[in-house]
Amino acid sequence: MSSRDDVQPFWKSVLTFAKEGNRWERTHRIGCCRLDDDGFVVIEVHGGYEYEIDVNNLKSAGQWLCWIRQIQQKTWGRKVMSDFLAVLFKIIPGELIHD
Repeated sequence: MSSRDDVQPFWKSVLTFAKEGNRWERTHRIGCCRLDDDGFVVIEVHGGYEYEIDVNNLKSAGQWLCWIRQIQQKTWGRKVMSDFLAVLFKIIPGELIHD
């Protein structure tokens, strides 16, 4: 993971937008997954363990897909996958989905 000090402006704009409106926008959370203030997706796994993914440097659809595959291969991956995907679809830049 890269340094949390390298937060890019895109994530700041996502978080600014997320401070208004409905539950997602107030909490940055869907189920066991949330987007923190530094642009990390945090997955609450079990027993207080949190798995962090630095999404600040993900620039291509392929990089996002690699993380989906990585989570799917974890022993706890199936339990968190729907929440994880829901968060990703909230934060993936639209131009990556439409390319």
